[in-house]
This record gives sequence, C-alpha cells and structure tokens, in this order.
Amino acid sequence: MRTLSKKENPRFRELRFTLKMIKRSRITLAAIVVIIAFYLIAAFAPWIAPHDPNELHLEDKLAPPSSKYLLGTDSVGRDVLSRLIYGARISMFVGVMVVAIMTIIGVPLGAIAGYAGGKVDELIMRAPDCIMSFPGLTLAILFAYIRVEASLVQL
Repeated sequence: MRTLSKKENPRFRELRFTLKMIKRSRITLAAIVVIIAFYLIAAFAPWIAPHDPNELHLEDKLAPPSSKYLLGTDSVGRDVLSRLIYGARISMFVGVMVVAIMTIIGVPLGAIAGYAGGKVDELIMRAPDCIMSFPGLTLAILFAYIRVEASLVQL
C-alpha cells in the first residue's frame, strides 16, 4: 500500500481515482457527453431551433417529418423539434433548481443532525423517510389537489 507524501492531499487522490474510473467506463463517458449535449442544446436553443416554438403554421398541421420540419408538426402546425429544444431549457432549469433547493435545505439539516446527534438526528431523518414512504404519483395528486383548492379559495 502506498503511503501519502507530505504534499499529496487525500482529496486530490480521490479526484484522480474518480477520473480514472470514469475514463475506464465507456457508458459513464457516454452519459456525461449526453448530459453535456442536453445542457448545451438548452443553453443555445434560440440559435439551434429551426423555427419559433410557438409560431403557428396552420397550413402544415400534423405534417410528417420532412426537410422543413425534421420531426414534423403538431395539431396546430408548431414545429415539434423546436418545441423539444425549447422544452429542454425548462427541463434542465427545473433539474438545476431542484438540486439547488435540496442542497440549501439538506446541507443545514444534515449539519444540524450530525452535530446534535441523538434524538435531534432521529427526528430530522424521519421527516424524509415519511415523505419517501408515499409513492410519487400520490404526492403529485396531493399537490394538484392543494393547487386547485388554493385557486378556489382565491375566487
């Protein structure tokens, strides 16, 4: 087993090991390339999309894929490829925001749980367990119900 030299930091050793493992796995490299491609497409959507995603082409309703519309058009004549490209922007933004919000919430809670330990740790860790015990569809229905109820209260 190799010993650490004075200048070698364990973080850099872990980073080198992780990069070495990523280079060995072609599937991991392919996944990273695809994710980067999606983010680049989302970032440059205004310059990549062939048409305005909301522009109506009533004469081209439900057109099949062609050189003008690579993925065809929808029921009101909007270009499907342009809508997919612009939709990637929303999807990527939502993903980044979810990670950011969960980090903002999770890091302080994890620090409190780790520092306090004992009953505080148990209490903090049971909250995510309770939320994760519900299936995702059930939570989606609950949130939709709450939204509808909130809009009815405003009326």
